[in-house]
Amino acid sequence: MSGKLLQEVSARGIATLTMNRPDVANTYDQEILDGFCEAFERLGQDPSVRAVVLRGAGRHFCGGGDQRRHDNAPPRPPDAPPPPGMIDVCARLRAVPQPTIAAIRGACLGGALALAASCDIRIAARDAFFALPEVRLGFAPGPDTAMPVVRAIGTQHYRRYAMTGQRFVAEEGLRIGLVHVLCETEGMDGALATQIEEILLAAPIAASNAKRIAAALEATARADAFAGLPETGRNTPEAREGLAAFREKRKPAWYR
Repeated sequence: MSGKLLQEVSARGIATLTMNRPDVANTYDQEILDGFCEAFERLGQDPSVRAVVLRGAGRHFCGGGDQRRHDNAPPRPPDAPPPPGMIDVCARLRAVPQPTIAAIRGACLGGALALAASCDIRIAARDAFFALPEVRLGFAPGPDTAMPVVRAIGTQHYRRYAMTGQRFVAEEGLRIGLVHVLCETEGMDGALATQIEEILLAAPIAASNAKRIAAALEATARADAFAGLPETGRNTPEAREGLAAFREKRKPAWYR
């Protein structure tokens, strides 16, 4: 596995995946997305794994997508399938049969918020902060990555934060249902250990079946519900201006 995504499996079967780009707030690139997809597939098929923990090296969980990954992507043949994106990562994470935990410190932004929301359990330190900043770059969050966030916080809170891009802190995350456990910043390891003890008390097959039941209950929202929605990607005029403003460290043209 890449040095950008570290993996450790303890003797008790707790797998920890650590995003390891602390110099850039653990922003994810294609290598990390590929690594997540491979790891979720493999760990999900390993009966010795009892839980999967996601965390970031250093001060931050993940600052979202590295915008340079699109600019630096190598050319692909026209008929080649697209590489996996955060949509695919979240889908594979939700399919992992074992309990999954996000241990969140510092930034959890954009696609990283969808990643955390796709976990079964979210523990946040008091220094954690969250945002869906896509609209400030000129495009809306994609429907498929929006769905796990909507499931976690509901449409009313999602509308506020997706339409403004504003940040909110861990205490607000707890209030609106995104965060399950709030801990002191220096207490993250202890809070994580306590939650793992609770997981290990549960019969693993029964826990997996409970997760499958929850997934079936959530399956009422179908992909075709998004038919007819406007273009939300990076090729709109607003997105091109927003991304240029981000690179040039200036306010976008729509700011007054």
